[in-house]
Amino acid sequence: MIGLAVLPYASAGELALRGLREYALRWRGNDSLFHVLFLITGSLSRAKLVVAAILAALTLVLFWRKTPPLRASFWLLGAILLLTPTVHPWYLLWIAPLLAVFPHPAWLFLEASVALSYHASYLATAGEPWEELPWIKLLEYGPFFLLLGLDLLKWALHGSRKAPEDPESG
Repeated sequence: MIGLAVLPYASAGELALRGLREYALRWRGNDSLFHVLFLITGSLSRAKLVVAAILAALTLVLFWRKTPPLRASFWLLGAILLLTPTVHPWYLLWIAPLLAVFPHPAWLFLEASVALSYHASYLATAGEPWEELPWIKLLEYGPFFLLLGLDLLKWALHGSRKAPEDPESG
């Protein structure tokens, strides 16, 4: 079935995958924690290795703790969105349905503020690379991380065994 879908593009050869390869190897845009990892490691490939290790460890911890599937999905999707080198606004749609189950103020804020990332495309000159303005990125992610930090602090101070996004944890 997949073969039939790609058959019309067979004559393009490896050129058909060039865009995907460029995206996987070089693209960065509207990243948050990945930006920090890139600054620490000084390398795109090393930062991606750290991300892979973090996501693998998180997956193992969630599996080991027998985390319910919806909650595990929320944690993993959130981690992916924060650790990926590229966050297009529509990527936040992945976690949006889970916010109906786990209404989290930080993530609800990010769902709205991610639209600020479009500034780079509006300010770009045709044919030139997009440049993000740091202060706009701070407006997008700053309140998100503040809300997330406050929620984690509240959870830690109350000593609850439930996850911070659990609607039953109050």
